[in-house]
Amino acid sequence: MKARLREPGNEGKVKGKVMASTPIGEGRDSVVYRRPAHRGANGCTVEFAKDFVQKRLAGFDKDMKICLTGVARQDDPNIETHAYFPALMSCCSTLEYLAQLYLGKPDKSLGHDKIARYAERHLGKGYEAEIVRVLFEAFRERIAHRGIATGVWRDRTNGRRVVWKIEEDDRAPSIEVVEEVGELCTDAPWITPYSHRVYIHLACLGRDICASGQKYRAELERSPELQKNFCACMRHLYPV
Repeated sequence: MKARLREPGNEGKVKGKVMASTPIGEGRDSVVYRRPAHRGANGCTVEFAKDFVQKRLAGFDKDMKICLTGVARQDDPNIETHAYFPALMSCCSTLEYLAQLYLGKPDKSLGHDKIARYAERHLGKGYEAEIVRVLFEAFRERIAHRGIATGVWRDRTNGRRVVWKIEEDDRAPSIEVVEEVGELCTDAPWITPYSHRVYIHLACLGRDICASGQKYRAELERSPELQKNFCACMRHLYPV
């Protein structure tokens, strides 16, 4: 019999249906692999959660390395370019996902104010609520999803007209909003004024998100409340 993930405070009980047996599959080149059922946790919430979060962070780190590996530009093979917007989308989605696990809110997109609660606790300096708002209002919702290389984002909160520069490097802080007055001319169909520029350094942002995930993972191990929130997300992801 395979043990089922148990709710915090019920580690001595197994409730509900018997889970599926250990999966067996065939990978590339027909190499057979076997993974332990329930991530080897044997019904222990803490062990399952630790493995789940660790695997998600490892997948995110792998995706970022792929996105930030330089390739030659088609118009100039001597210049390297990178998958800037896929990397930025991965950063935003992983940060929101960790916030959902932290808050136990799996069933809908979080607002930037709720994501800021996670960021304030686990990312700290450089990720204040205003920075999180700009990241998600401008880039998660509009720019990154469309892969828009240039343009002006009109910040309706304070009237700023914002352009952006996204780089692959690990310079800190990962996100800066700088007053920088100018006009877009080269790419725009007409002269378009702007007042500020957002600088995003993807390697730094990705590294900080991974570090925040490890902090959350350590806190999850000690907190029954966070374990309860995690289980709420698992019930949504793996309904029975």
